[in-house]
Amino acid sequence: LPIPIGLYNYVYGVTNVPYFDFAGGIFLGSLKPYLLDSYLGYFGKELVDGTAGADGGLQDVLLLVALGFSVLIGVFASQLA
Repeated sequence: LPIPIGLYNYVYGVTNVPYFDFAGGIFLGSLKPYLLDSYLGYFGKELVDGTAGADGGLQDVLLLVALGFSVLIGVFASQLA
């Protein structure tokens, strides 16, 4: 639902969604944007400093693969819902 995250607390407070299911879903759903923002900030700093790719880029490739995998999980989970 395209509603602010704070409103989810009120919406699910009046439904029969178990607390741990709600808390787990919010936690897992929040990981992807937080990790993406962190990585993009780190990568942007490397670009500004001129050190991007200095270590061979293996770390960047692994992070992008993990990000792509998490996006695929989100796509498949949204299709199941």
